[in-house]
Amino acid sequence: LFEPPAKFDNIAQLVPSKLNFHTELASLLSTKDTVPAILYVGNWNTSQLTKKIRLGADNDGGIAMDDFLEYWIYIYESIHLYLYMESIARRHMVYVDEACDLTGMSLRQFSPVFVTTILKPWLRMTQLNYPETTRRIFFFNPPAIMNYAWNIVTPMAS
Repeated sequence: LFEPPAKFDNIAQLVPSKLNFHTELASLLSTKDTVPAILYVGNWNTSQLTKKIRLGADNDGGIAMDDFLEYWIYIYESIHLYLYMESIARRHMVYVDEACDLTGMSLRQFSPVFVTTILKPWLRMTQLNYPETTRRIFFFNPPAIMNYAWNIVTPMAS
């Protein structure tokens, strides 16, 4: 259900986001109204992703921004399918609680080029099409630079 098609393998390797709702951490966060999704943000290779997207899909090893967004559309639609099935099974609306594991996160992951080229369009697409999916966001193992990174991201999110 949550494994993207093979054509997205190169993207999935750069932004690992295993949406496994049945881990120990997930079971600690689950409530009667929510299911958790765990994102391994600290392991995201945003510098390599930025290089590949700037290179473009027409060049060997490059990635089209549209493919990156399509990868996330697949992830979001998979989450919505799961939420739909859970809502029917539980007989009430179910939402996502995101658990962001920030182990290994560094300031290099939020370069100005990444923020303007990838993060802004990605957040814009997410907010326009999936505005009410996430109920809460939890951060685990935050590094000292978390406040700085949060100040970059929050003005772009609603």
